[in-house]
Amino acid sequence: MSALEATGATWWVTLIYIEPTYAAHNGMTAVPYRWTFEVEAPDADHAVLEAIRQLRAAATESSVGWVREIVTWDVAVAPVAT
Repeated sequence: MSALEATGATWWVTLIYIEPTYAAHNGMTAVPYRWTFEVEAPDADHAVLEAIRQLRAAATESSVGWVREIVTWDVAVAPVAT
């Protein structure tokens, strides 16, 4: 565990997801979308979980009804401003 992980850090989590319901409704092939979240978490695993929570909250608030299926993600410690 790094010093950043031990004390908590700011993470950039990019979730790559598809909207298969939207694609099917419009006769399209589902294409991947990307959404990057900046979250504070004690480690990368918790950062991903928080980003997923935020994506789901945004989907609920949007009320569009399309399913967002996470395909993969990328996570990195956010750079420290100097």
